Amino acid sequence: MLPKKELGVIVFLVIYSVMIRLYHLQAPVNDRHHFRQTDTYAIVSNFLKGNSDILHPKFYQTPNPDNTEGFYFGEFPIYEYFIYLLFRFTGENLVVARLFTIGLTSISTVCIYVIGRKMFNKRVGLASALAFTFFPSSVFWGRAISPDVMALTFFTLSLAVLLAKDAKWAKILSAVFWAGAILIKPFYLAFGLVYLYYFFIEQNLEDKKLTQKRLRNLFSKIILFSLPALILYGAWRLWAGTFPPSTIDPDPLSILHDRQGWWTYWHTSDWITLLFTKHFFGELLTPLGGLLAVIGAVLVTVKHLHLSRFMTVWLLANFIISFTFAWGSWQHDYYLLPWLPVLSLLAGFATVEIVKFFRRLWTENLDGFEYFWRVSALIVVVFFVYFLGIKKFFDYRTDFFEPQGYELYAEDFQYDYQKIAQLIFQGETVVSVQKAYSPYAVNMLRRTGNILAIPENKPCPSEIALFNQIDHLRKLKANYLMIHKIGDAGVACSRQTLNAAMANRFQLIYQGKEFDLYEIKSQLLVVKGTKDQVILTVQNMGIDNTLEVGGIPGSVNTIEVTPSWQKIGESQYQTVVSSGDWLSFKIYWKSPEIQVESNNWFVDKNGFVVKK
Repeated sequence: MLPKKELGVIVFLVIYSVMIRLYHLQAPVNDRHHFRQTDTYAIVSNFLKGNSDILHPKFYQTPNPDNTEGFYFGEFPIYEYFIYLLFRFTGENLVVARLFTIGLTSISTVCIYVIGRKMFNKRVGLASALAFTFFPSSVFWGRAISPDVMALTFFTLSLAVLLAKDAKWAKILSAVFWAGAILIKPFYLAFGLVYLYYFFIEQNLEDKKLTQKRLRNLFSKIILFSLPALILYGAWRLWAGTFPPSTIDPDPLSILHDRQGWWTYWHTSDWITLLFTKHFFGELLTPLGGLLAVIGAVLVTVKHLHLSRFMTVWLLANFIISFTFAWGSWQHDYYLLPWLPVLSLLAGFATVEIVKFFRRLWTENLDGFEYFWRVSALIVVVFFVYFLGIKKFFDYRTDFFEPQGYELYAEDFQYDYQKIAQLIFQGETVVSVQKAYSPYAVNMLRRTGNILAIPENKPCPSEIALFNQIDHLRKLKANYLMIHKIGDAGVACSRQTLNAAMANRFQLIYQGKEFDLYEIKSQLLVVKGTKDQVILTVQNMGIDNTLEVGGIPGSVNTIEVTPSWQKIGESQYQTVVSSGDWLSFKIYWKSPEIQVESNNWFVDKNGFVVKK
């Protein structure tokens, strides 16, 4: 049993950790990284529908169009599955999902207290836990819909259990928690350095000669400790490998350095500078938090040499993550969450030492002049604490909760989502044409979707390029085309321009304030007639259909023929063309299914209708 005083501290930390994160609890998911948050929630949504499970997680966007089932193996979906289990009891509720994340963050807060208490003392543990709770990135992500929070909780649990109890069961439990963190975020493997150094210290190898026997014993311990992580993560990746097009980013090199190479990317992005200016002394910690962490690092080195080595290894592991996954860390600030525990400990240690310093100053007998200068110094400290800490905390918190990037949530959007969802049945796929890549619309619809992004400053793609993409997606089960209103003044490619191109080929079934919806039906070309005269019937292809006619299929000698088409039925048009001197033909830059009902023609492998 914990002493009452200790239990009181833990209860206080849990209550404080929860209360500070209740901000915007019922707000929609349209704040920082709503892209990633709604993707995570989409996995939960598919669990609720019953069309996926923990070994076959699915979401709605399909960055790889060949992934027609919407599989997602970016991480092992244990976080999403826990939320799904909660929803089984409470019903689907965004507040419940956020409270679950807040609960995980509260566990991390207590773990940081335990780690600080074991490494330093209770005061440092308490100050470190409060620092962790105060950091704006911790406040925001500690209530967001994000599996990264669970990965951080597993890691802090692993380290807290390992430090708290010198027992075999504690090491086993610690190894399992670390494996859980790696299953969610593989870069937690880098913290193997921290565990390696822990076992190095445990065997007192700092003061002993490193013989082969001692080194073998050390590495055998870390290998045994790593076995749960290696087995579980290896099994998960082997399983995911049986679904080759299923991950959100099939190109891992882009996550590492945007395919530029690390040295080039570090230069072009100025990532090393941004890591400090934007994050350590910015939104990750606040300027005050970053300053305290630096002071703490210096003071630990001066006062606790052995601990400083452990902290250095811990910091090194974080640097390896941030600079190895450079593009990912620059683009997604939740990749920086692993920094929070070690920086909280350093900031907490600095806070305790600074408070002790000022207490010593005020216990001395002071004359009037000395008293004046010390009061002045205290006022300066309070001034900087307010402007570099408290004020910045609220500024950054506001920034985190502001709708970010491509706004797709407003009332008009919600109205269109509801109407469109009534027209698109479950299991059907929609193509969303937008001015930026964001899965938010398809996540709101809860329909599998492909996104075609046309930036505001770029002209509309040529009809050939655009419809080739749509035809490819149609063959991959896309049933509907949704066009976002991007017709504002000054926009290079307006919705009106896109709609004019679509109206010839697809049926408009919904027109809203923000989105228009077209039905993409299977396109068909029926070929009848003789060698000298062909009767062509097209279905769901519109009235403007040009023929590419040639001798050798696909050669430069082909010519374009635009016959006159007559409407003969719903979405059906027909033409009769003299073809005596033709050797082959096809519908120009369209890829319909071809049905030949004539003994004089056949379809070759290039999609040309060829005369026998």
